[in-house]
Amino acid sequence: MNSYEQESSVSDHSSNRDECIFVETSFPTNSADESSTELNHSSNESPSRLNRAESDHSPDTGEEPRRPLDSECCGSGCSPCVFDLYDRDLAAWRRRRLRQPELATTSASPLRPDRFTALTLTSITALSDSASLYRFSLPAGTSLCLPPGGHLRLRADDAGRSVTRAYTPVSPPDAQGYFEVYIRLYPSGAMSSCVRRWRVGQTALWSGPFGEYRPRPADRRLVLLAAGTGVAPFVNLVRAAMEDEDSETRLTLLLAVRRLQDVFPRDQLAQWASYWNFTYQLFVSGAGEGTDGAEPRYGEPVRWRRLQERDVREVALQSAAGSTRYLVCGTRSNSVNVLRRWIG
Repeated sequence: MNSYEQESSVSDHSSNRDECIFVETSFPTNSADESSTELNHSSNESPSRLNRAESDHSPDTGEEPRRPLDSECCGSGCSPCVFDLYDRDLAAWRRRRLRQPELATTSASPLRPDRFTALTLTSITALSDSASLYRFSLPAGTSLCLPPGGHLRLRADDAGRSVTRAYTPVSPPDAQGYFEVYIRLYPSGAMSSCVRRWRVGQTALWSGPFGEYRPRPADRRLVLLAAGTGVAPFVNLVRAAMEDEDSETRLTLLLAVRRLQDVFPRDQLAQWASYWNFTYQLFVSGAGEGTDGAEPRYGEPVRWRRLQERDVREVALQSAAGSTRYLVCGTRSNSVNVLRRWIG
């Protein structure tokens, strides 16, 4: 299957093939921009876990991080593994205690990264024949306080086996009393089989938040490349940039999907495009125009083909003076490996 004909699985990365990773890299041009590449496991990762600073940006509860259970490791060689994250958070916790022994023992978020909390599913909104928006309630007056690029972990039981996956909420980080996740169901996905049984009123186990990504002050432009549900970690990243009146960073999103009906968040993308510093392009590879039950809207930037190297390089040539950084979310085996070859 072509790399842009397969959806990424922020929603369900149950095998190595379906893992989604987040790549941060600068394009190798003739400019003097410093080149760097960072590779982190995420969930659509986008199937995405975004990079965060090791020190003070980890969730601060004042308590020692809990060591993960052996069952929380999927055994697929994820990088970082849940145990890598534990070691990082434990080191950061120890450093904070040395600097601030009086740290408070409570967190602004109702969730904790070191334990799972049962939250009630309040609504399911179908967005296509395979993807839905799932809303969960939070205690009254609370919000996730999720930084851009942050994600949560979901734990469920599949035929007596504990399954843990990472998801990036797409609701506003300061939404009061709820949060929403965008999940695509796959026929053979372990977590998909659990989510498929969800009904409104049931509870699910969540922990977090984990991770974050904040643009560097020197970044004049961010180019966001996503495959399928890999767009999820970018939603609040773009939202934060659009709400920051002092931000001078330009953002360009290149989103590859199989069908036009798989584009998310379609309405929000059109709204953001009215801002001076956001543009996007849609690449639909699995169906021709009008063949998947969805029609392009007036002015919608749709290209009925796969995202190609020339598209990425075309954006690179349009970059203004200053640093341009490329953020990629997609499957490890296909889209991200291809994109890494394209952009260095």
